[in-house]
Amino acid sequence: MNSIQRWAGLGLGTPVILLTAACSLFFENPSIRVIGVRVTSLGLTAGTAEVGLKVFNPNRYQLQVQKLVYRLDVERSVEEEAWAELAADSTSERVSVAARDSAQVSLTVPFQYRALGTALVALLQEGEVRYRLRGAVQVRGPLGSFQVPFESRDRLQP
Repeated sequence: MNSIQRWAGLGLGTPVILLTAACSLFFENPSIRVIGVRVTSLGLTAGTAEVGLKVFNPNRYQLQVQKLVYRLDVERSVEEEAWAELAADSTSERVSVAARDSAQVSLTVPFQYRALGTALVALLQEGEVRYRLRGAVQVRGPLGSFQVPFESRDRLQP
């Protein structure tokens, strides 16, 4: 490869690098938090719950939530900060979030009763269940698609 070809290759890569840097300057990660959890069905060995999420878009432009991958854990031990998986899944429900506004997303979360043992012990011992919701949301805006990781921790009290 001669020096002209090397410089030409660099010249083509430079706009891509600059565009990527510019996009990161104009994009702020949306924030995601749990706003409610309710049991929607119970069966012999499993059930489902609806987890309400609030997605806030701090950007000056609309975002489209395209996919959400999540894992819901309950805390086994406060001292050790040990977690037990309650459910893990994904949803492709598309939701538009207006500029500098928020929208609600509902997740249908299937769970097995055997996984609830940890939550029931915590509820009986401490009067509350600490949970953690982690995952990533894929959003699309005028600058392209972005994968945004999130984590929300809170507690449920009866």
